[in-house]
Amino acid sequence: MNESAQNLLEVWNNLVDHPVKLTYRIYYNPVTGETTRTDTELFDEPHIVVDQETYNAFNSYLQIVVDGQLVVRPRGISYAKQLTKSADGDYVTMRNRAMFPTTDTDNVDKWKLK
Repeated sequence: MNESAQNLLEVWNNLVDHPVKLTYRIYYNPVTGETTRTDTELFDEPHIVVDQETYNAFNSYLQIVVDGQLVVRPRGISYAKQLTKSADGDYVTMRNRAMFPTTDTDNVDKWKLK
């Protein structure tokens, strides 16, 4: 084996002995706790460092960051709306038959989204 092959073999053995250690990061919005991205690169944004298992199992729809910890997103629908009777409502139905929309102006109930 010539000298350059020997040098290449030494470099290769050094690389194999020292595998690259990745740092797994989950980036988030500090105000809302919503996660913005996952990455192994370091960016100038708020983030938490997690292990590989947590990183691989992470689901941005189910988890948020609170006080620097990854937690399950609270359940509950914050965007729910309901129809309520209103004198100046935008939706019109037959009186006492809330499921039947109508274009009539007499004998109707009016509803508004709340």
